[in-house]
Amino acid sequence: MKKVLVLLSIFLAIGFFYFWQNKDKEEKENTSIVPDLHKGIAGVNQLKEMRDENPASGPLFYTTDGEAISSLKKTEVFDYTIEDFKSMSLSCGQVYDSVYFEYLINKFEGSSKIIYNFKYDRGDDSSYEVTLIPNKIKYKNLDQFKRDFDVCEFGAEAYPKMLNDNWLLFVSSCGSSFSDNSNIINSCEKARDIIEPNLNFNY
Repeated sequence: MKKVLVLLSIFLAIGFFYFWQNKDKEEKENTSIVPDLHKGIAGVNQLKEMRDENPASGPLFYTTDGEAISSLKKTEVFDYTIEDFKSMSLSCGQVYDSVYFEYLINKFEGSSKIIYNFKYDRGDDSSYEVTLIPNKIKYKNLDQFKRDFDVCEFGAEAYPKMLNDNWLLFVSSCGSSFSDNSNIINSCEKARDIIEPNLNFNY
């Protein structure tokens, strides 16, 4: 009888240990899937915001982190000219033959630019822009991308930032704020500081 009780105690202990381990494992898995939920309402709102923003954002992934930033997406034709490419290359101290620029224009012919305009609603009228064009040349790294599209002047509208197999991504310069009122927020800088660190591609 005593042996039976001992064996029964051992089986109960093993069963309890197995149940506890499985429960702990499930809790850890649930936590790893949605860690932001542990932040409460703020975490839930952030996950909802990321879900709501990006399905409609096309190829660009971004998040406003809940800040008062309005966004506008528009599409324009690829409008770079030979003169544009010459100006960009000269600004960076590079000289290419016009035939090469004609090659670039022909490769991108018929392409569209997707332009995202971000503005901090409580700031001035400036805005931060992110532009995407198809990676028709199939650049493999940022150096190759910059070789053709970099601008070595301050205040340009499109600086090469990142790429993947499908897209080339440019960001704009926010320039300098010359307002006499130091209380006015530079909308472009505010939007850039929030949007740019999280930029990525949806596909």
